[in-house]
Order: sequence, then C-alpha cells, then structure tokens
Amino acid sequence: MSHSYTHFSISHMEQVTSIKLLGVYIQENFSCDIHFIHIITVSSRRLHILKALKRQGLSLELLHCVFHAIIVNKIMYAIPAWYDFQVIYCK
Repeated sequence: MSHSYTHFSISHMEQVTSIKLLGVYIQENFSCDIHFIHIITVSSRRLHILKALKRQGLSLELLHCVFHAIIVNKIMYAIPAWYDFQVIYCK
C-alpha cells in the first residue's frame, strides 16, 4: 500500500483576516461581524422571495413554512458557535 503525503510550508500560507468555516464567518479577533452582516444580507434578499410569493397568492400557512425554511433556518444555523461571541461583543 502506497501513501502520498503533501508537505506544507509556513512560507506558502496566506494570512487572512477572516475565514468561513462550516458556514460561519470567523474573524481574526474572533468577532462575528462579517457573519452577522452576511446573515442580514442573505435574509433581506430572501424576504424579497417571500414578497414575490405573497404577490403570487401563496397562502399565509405556506408563506410561514417558506419563511422558516429559508430565513429562520439561516439565522439559527450554527447559533451555538457564534451566539456567545455576540453576547460578549455587545457587553
């Protein structure tokens, strides 16, 4: 059995100020500002989808289901990972 290994060198690594890890943006100072802005931006865009569906005559019950599927789930995803950062940051 043959194994191939890749060697990494620090000189080839790029330093970044933020990273998206499992769908959550984390900044070098462990702030989640970029993540919050991303959630707000995506949710705002998705509200336009809801408005369009309402104009098309979708029932209130189905609008509620769509709202939970595309907006609430986006907000709630990985909340245990970033919620504490927000509580600490807002103090």
